[in-house]
Amino acid sequence: MKGVEQGGSNGRLDGDPNLAIARDPASFLEMMQHAPFLAWRVTDGGKLDWANDAYLAALETKTLDHAVARNVLIDQAAAEQARRVIDTHEDVEELRHIVIGGTRRALRVVMFPISGGAGGMAFDVTETEGLREDFSRHVAAHDETLNHLAADPRTRNGSMN
Repeated sequence: MKGVEQGGSNGRLDGDPNLAIARDPASFLEMMQHAPFLAWRVTDGGKLDWANDAYLAALETKTLDHAVARNVLIDQAAAEQARRVIDTHEDVEELRHIVIGGTRRALRVVMFPISGGAGGMAFDVTETEGLREDFSRHVAAHDETLNHLAADPRTRNGSMN
């Protein structure tokens, strides 16, 4: 991200002048650095090039240099997902379970093509997925109850005799 870290582009980037990032790319990068979700960038060769603080903390990596040198990705599927994005130039979104800090988490992993590679963001949806699973079990239990009632000859006419 040369030329952006220190605001070297003087607030201008090639491309659409309406992009908010074009007004202040250094602030945008700082905002992404401190975002509460995992964010990263890989080169067109699939190598980690940048990651934010949340990414480094989740992967228990001390520094960005360390993560880049070892190409620390959130999981093997992230490398495959990045390759698909780079090859097809299309966004790819997946739900995956990944161990973070010793706890299994459900992450919605979104990767998208960017200049020179792919960008990625991962959002923790563990609570939402848990609620979805609970609701599915609840609906299945109701279906089973209704099926039993329908199969019981005493309840077919809507009354218990």
